[in-house]
Amino acid sequence: MTRSASKLLALALLAAINLAWPACASALQVLEGAEGDLLVGKISLKEATRLTIDKERVKYLRFSEGDLIVERDDDNGQMFIRPGDFSGKPINMFVSDEKGRTYGLLLQPVDMPADSIVVRERGYLRQSGGTRLEKAGSYERVIKNMVLAMASDAQPSGVEIREVKEEIALWRDSRLVLQRLYLAASIVGEKYLLANTGTSPMTMAEQELFRKGVMSVSIENMNLAPGETTNIFVVRERKLNE
Repeated sequence: MTRSASKLLALALLAAINLAWPACASALQVLEGAEGDLLVGKISLKEATRLTIDKERVKYLRFSEGDLIVERDDDNGQMFIRPGDFSGKPINMFVSDEKGRTYGLLLQPVDMPADSIVVRERGYLRQSGGTRLEKAGSYERVIKNMVLAMASDAQPSGVEIREVKEEIALWRDSRLVLQRLYLAASIVGEKYLLANTGTSPMTMAEQELFRKGVMSVSIENMNLAPGETTNIFVVRERKLNE
């Protein structure tokens, strides 16, 4: 395997890890499934975990008495939950949205910071037709294909590429430039170049670039010596009229 091929494979694996266990890197778990599926995730053992449903409002939670402590946020259609005890036993529950769709959740309490869980209906990326890339298969496959396209400077069929070259204010002694946008029907890929302009080593983490609507963040090199640069690939939901 060539060096460039090895780098592309590593980025694809990184994207897959970020999607499979986003709480490890991003403080956000996206649990994707169809109505009636059992979705498996993690819940903070001692801190509140935010629970929401993508593009919908949470209406009901159903669980065994004593398993959860729940704080409702009716203004935003979400719930804040934490285990009712510190035994660490898995919690079975159901969450329903205002359209009546219900998902089963199996949450394992873990000693970790406050977190967020987003329940997402499977197949939303392929609604409204979509590009060939978006019809490539599962949610994880679509994200990995977009990351690979950006890393290899390829142009997938039906995806519009826009050259941007916009500098983004990030941290002191750093320079982050949004170089290119990859616009598909329902997702957008963002390719950045990060430079360490300071005199000390810089260490990056994916969670520092997560924001609302972001699905995956992949960084080629998380540790930069002074003067070094690295590519960063972000995949997010496409906004209306974008």
